[in-house]
Amino acid sequence: AADLRTSGPHGICSPDHWCWRNPLPQGNALNGVWGSNTSNVWAVSSAGTILKWDGAAWTIQRSGTTNFLYGVWGSDANNVWAVGEHGTILKWDGTAWAPQRSGTTAPVPGMPSHSAATPQATRRPRPRPGMRDHPLNADARSH
Repeated sequence: AADLRTSGPHGICSPDHWCWRNPLPQGNALNGVWGSNTSNVWAVSSAGTILKWDGAAWTIQRSGTTNFLYGVWGSDANNVWAVGEHGTILKWDGTAWAPQRSGTTAPVPGMPSHSAATPQATRRPRPRPGMRDHPLNADARSH
């Protein structure tokens, strides 16, 4: 049996350098993952958690929300959208996440890619004024 009493900067480690590092960088279940390449991967979770993989490590991104996030999708590394409860839509512009107007307080649980330039949010119960011009062109179909 391994002696797990050794601790260090990587958590609790055995003498043969196997280390318990869970839950790093966070402990929430991942609800959606999308990547443009092996150095630009995003994952979303509860409590507004957004993680980014840069090819070497996961880092927590500042989302600006505590809402549960359901999905993430993008067209490239500088155009990524995350969606969640209470009509939450966030957009990554290559530098930071910013809230986008959804026109609803209903959950936005997913974003199938209908085209690279115009992702579409799903499960919007009915059209709202101004949504036709929104960059996500939210789908008005009820599922």
